[in-house]
Amino acid sequence: MWKLLSRLLARTPPRIGPARPESRAPAPNVPDDTDFITVDDGGTFTYYYSAGALCQDFEYAGQAEAVLDRDANQYPLILDENRRIILGHSIEKADLSWLRRAWHEIQETSPRLYPLRRGMPDTDQALMASLFEILELTAGYGPAGRLWTVVLDGRVTHLESLPDLTTWLSGLTDLSGAVVKDPYGHLYRPTRADRRGPAISDRHRIAYIETSARKP
Repeated sequence: MWKLLSRLLARTPPRIGPARPESRAPAPNVPDDTDFITVDDGGTFTYYYSAGALCQDFEYAGQAEAVLDRDANQYPLILDENRRIILGHSIEKADLSWLRRAWHEIQETSPRLYPLRRGMPDTDQALMASLFEILELTAGYGPAGRLWTVVLDGRVTHLESLPDLTTWLSGLTDLSGAVVKDPYGHLYRPTRADRRGPAISDRHRIAYIETSARKP
């Protein structure tokens, strides 16, 4: 079965992913092409494709518990001379033990925000790579030229983003047997949330559970 899925999932055509809007917020202390993840004062994790986009989204300097680049460098939010939010210079590495705990906790308390469910990586380097991948994909972005792929009943469907995928799968009656490959090559089984849940939105939520077979 996995050999057949490997052949089907390998047929992803090249295509450019969703465009990232321009951002003009000031961020003089970091390169324009640096992306970030943040943990706000409520514990929510978010991906930002640039420092400018990040700074536009925060209203005061203490609003972020952590602002991290891919190397786990931590940046403060500060005010410039015009009292606009900008990133200060990185002066320390993040506490990745705390980051692991915070990530586990937010996935447990707010599962609808993070539908991609992967195992916790063993190493700090793998943790940062996984967080950036998951949060980037959850935000609707992804690596250019790669699509989401679904194999269901022997048919292959390609979709541009995770929101597009979830919308498409929500229209199906039966998800059993479906296999999803994300743009980074991870495989998942899509599953509906507990239909007995308290909210209608939760009862229609789809979670993606990573399978043991990886990157065919």
